[in-house]
Amino acid sequence: MPTSVYDNLPEILKTVRTRPLFVMRLDVRKLQIVGATPGAYRRVGVVSVGSFEGERLSGEVLDGGNDWQRVRDDGATTLNVRLVLKTKDDALISMAYQGVRHGPPDVLGEPCRRCPSRMSGRSVANGTHRAVDDASVVGPGIDHAIADRK
Repeated sequence: MPTSVYDNLPEILKTVRTRPLFVMRLDVRKLQIVGATPGAYRRVGVVSVGSFEGERLSGEVLDGGNDWQRVRDDGATTLNVRLVLKTKDDALISMAYQGVRHGPPDVLGEPCRRCPSRMSGRSVANGTHRAVDDASVVGPGIDHAIADRK
């Protein structure tokens, strides 16, 4: 029987290993409602403060970040977030992440426990945390504004 392409891979390529980078909590001001536009209902959340903590990276989220949201006709919300992180050793990291919150209408009113997000566009001002630029980062999100109302 012929071997598969998978069988010929080096062992390191046969599994995906992950480890947490950090947990982040953002405080978002009341949403600015742009309203109905062609293709989506738009709103913007301005991030006033926040924090992030992890084994390898911890610090604060600086004031002025933003969360541009598109609520699609199917009820899903797409996120386009840009933040500046300040690590405990004073390195600044520009961060962008995108995500989507979707599901049946009854689930959309619940805390988002599995909103897939992809972090990209990281840029570190000094070389201290340069490895962050090369990392592939994905993760879930929880909407505490909804969770805290329950």
